[in-house]
Amino acid sequence: MSRVRISMLFAGLLALSSPLLANDRPAHGLVGVAGCTAASCHGGNSLNGGEASAWLARDVTHRRAYNVLFNETSVRMAKQLGLKSAHTDARCLACHSTDSAAPHGQKGERFSLDFGVGCESCHGAAGDWISRHVERTWRTLPTESKTALGFRDLRLLTDRVETCVACHVGSPQATVDHDLIAAGHPRLTRSEEHTSELQSRFGISYAV
Repeated sequence: MSRVRISMLFAGLLALSSPLLANDRPAHGLVGVAGCTAASCHGGNSLNGGEASAWLARDVTHRRAYNVLFNETSVRMAKQLGLKSAHTDARCLACHSTDSAAPHGQKGERFSLDFGVGCESCHGAAGDWISRHVERTWRTLPTESKTALGFRDLRLLTDRVETCVACHVGSPQATVDHDLIAAGHPRLTRSEEHTSELQSRFGISYAV
């Protein structure tokens, strides 16, 4: 399947998933990457239970997404766009940090922007579900109930597509427009390529 057809498919699925758009979700609190990395949680060494370890060690692009807002290119872009700084501007943080997962939600004491695009960027702000997702009843909890708690079920193609394309293609909350491109913003990474790479190279599975 060509890239154009894949992009069209992603766009169509994103439109179908409109009820799931970030603006329609209540503001759930952010826990932060540190809340997921204990060895007894997702900081182990196996495929199941080692998701955070794999992200920390191998998914460098997402992990360092916030750090690049301090580099020479970002500083130059911020100056050209008349921004105070790239690392404090909401337009930049929308895709370079986890803050966008709950911009109006409370942030736990262990939350840090330094971790870039972390766990909750994809799986949803965990303040209301982190303690529940370790219970036996979690796996049988209806998707609608998990969504109400702020959890994003990435087994669902619509949720997975919506999550990736929001930054890797663009969305109302995160758009690489002509101004950003003219200022020097790099070419966007194709979300379907990145997802396939993570699955094939690192054996990363989607949280249940």
